[in-house]
Amino acid sequence: MLDIKAAAERLGVSALYLRRIIDVGDVLPSVVDRHEGELWHEKTVILFSDSDLEKFAAEIRERRFHHVFEQHGFVVPADAEFACGKGWERVIRKLATGLSAIPGPPPRFSGGKEKFGSFIAFVSCEDDQREDVQVLVEAARKQSLRFCEECGEPGRLRMGVSIAKTTCDRHAHLAAPFRDTDGDIIDLPPTGGPIYKDGREGTE
Repeated sequence: MLDIKAAAERLGVSALYLRRIIDVGDVLPSVVDRHEGELWHEKTVILFSDSDLEKFAAEIRERRFHHVFEQHGFVVPADAEFACGKGWERVIRKLATGLSAIPGPPPRFSGGKEKFGSFIAFVSCEDDQREDVQVLVEAARKQSLRFCEECGEPGRLRMGVSIAKTTCDRHAHLAAPFRDTDGDIIDLPPTGGPIYKDGREGTE
């Protein structure tokens, strides 16, 4: 059995990244002995078997979206980087499909990230394509607010004390503890301030 540091080295990732996957809870190693119920405590014991390493290698591959590169290489380069959960794969695929349909040289979908609970795409294109690209990028951002970033099930924006994250009920703990106003804000767009469920927009 390998401890988390040795397992991370074998898998080519950081121990922090590996612990983050465990925290999501969809893939678990053989031994997770939480110290006083806390996964992140330094005394928590986490041990991996060889078969665990195979499962985690597959999970890491999914989280790096290698299959998206393989199927949408026309607009998604092999070195694209996506800093978000695998639950937003449908968002990424739909955006890649839309970008592929824009006339002219193919836009370059070089990656994206989660920010304030939604998906922010990085796309470069010709000047005359910019308006069409921006429409698709914003549609992808709004779509991401409807699906759990971790698993792709229907979700909503969760307003934690220190984080905003779009999750389903099962993965809501990843944004805890919550603000008293959690559920009131449905979107935190890059500009213009929060959007509330009653339609209000502006500063919180």
